[in-house]
Amino acid sequence: MKLNIFQKIGIGLGVALLLYILFSTLLKNSVSHDNLDFVKGQIDSIERFKLNNRWSVSYDIRLANKSSEFKIKPEYYDCVDAQEVELKQLVGQQVTLGIGSDKGLNSDNLKDVVSLKIGDKEYINLICVNEKIESDKWQIPLILIGFAILIPLIYLGNKRLKKK
Repeated sequence: MKLNIFQKIGIGLGVALLLYILFSTLLKNSVSHDNLDFVKGQIDSIERFKLNNRWSVSYDIRLANKSSEFKIKPEYYDCVDAQEVELKQLVGQQVTLGIGSDKGLNSDNLKDVVSLKIGDKEYINLICVNEKIESDKWQIPLILIGFAILIPLIYLGNKRLKKK
C-alpha cells in the first residue's frame, strides 16, 4: 500500500505530536516550594472549565491588577483540596499562587498553578501533584508504546483479511 503525500504528512504530524507529549512528560520535574514562582494578589474570579462531554476539568483563575490568566490543569484537578463552592467563596480574598517554573516543553505563557494558599490554608496538595507527575512519567510512555504496537497489528490484520 503506497501512501500519498497527505497521508505521509498526517503520519509525520501524528508522530511529532506523540513525541512532543512524550518528551514534555518525561522532562517535567517534581515541584516543591523551592522551585515555584509565587504570585500574590486578590482573586478576581475562579471559573471551572469543562468541555462538553469531556471528563477533564480545570480552573481558570484571574487576579485583580494582573493581565495573566492562571490555570489549574486537569491533571491536578484531583489534588485540589476544596469543593467548587468553597473555591467560589475565595473570590475577593488575598491569595498566593505557586506557579510551576519547570514547564517541560510547554510554553512560558502557560501559568500552571500547582499551589494555592490563603493564609496558612493550602488548597492544592503538592504531594498529590508530585504523585501525578511521577505516575504520568510511566503511564504515558506505556500508552504510547501500546498505540505504537496496536497500529501495526491493525494494519497487518487488515492486510491478512484482504488476502482471504
